[in-house]
Amino acid sequence: MVSIDFPEPTPIKDIIKAVSQWTGKNFILGQGVSSGAKVAIISPQQVTKEEAYQAFLSALNVAGYTTVDTGKAIKIVPTRQATASNIKTFYGASWAPMTDEIITQIIPLSYIDAQTVSNQLRTILRESN
Repeated sequence: MVSIDFPEPTPIKDIIKAVSQWTGKNFILGQGVSSGAKVAIISPQQVTKEEAYQAFLSALNVAGYTTVDTGKAIKIVPTRQATASNIKTFYGASWAPMTDEIITQIIPLSYIDAQTVSNQLRTILRESN
């Protein structure tokens, strides 16, 4: 059990260091990780290391960052850069992890052709930018 209570806005680098100590994981901060980024995590009770790590991922997400596994180290990069990185991939429509990590989920098409889906996604992506 660990305490992940950072009730005051805390520099993201300090939170990363604390999570590294709790989990024993090595983190590499990407060039786009701002030293001025701050988040607050309010957790009055101790939680498991896994719960703390999920809260950490959520805090990164709120600050505009995510993690990318690279073997023995985990890169922390701006969310927009993560889609061009080696992110976790899951196959199938029935399950994906409940996480704030950026993932790729491959869903086989059954009742629609790929070109139609591609055109619809392009339209949605254009509208969201």
